[in-house]
Amino acid sequence: MAVGKNRKLGKSRKKKVSDPFLKKEWYTVQAPGPFKKRDAGTTLCTKTQGKKIASDSLKGRVFEACLADLQGNEDMGYR
Repeated sequence: MAVGKNRKLGKSRKKKVSDPFLKKEWYTVQAPGPFKKRDAGTTLCTKTQGKKIASDSLKGRVFEACLADLQGNEDMGYR
């Protein structure tokens, strides 16, 4: 190895640490019309950036919810 060719040793920069939640948005999950309670919960999704649209990443997600919570009836809690 030649002497004096290691020029990048002294010029190291530290990478900026960014919070990953600054690039995300909260969306409300809504239940279908027949249920009394429409808001089923919330979910997190990456913001729209360039050609990658946020709503496309939400499509196809599957959520589980208790029937008693959606209908507002505690008697349906076992279903």
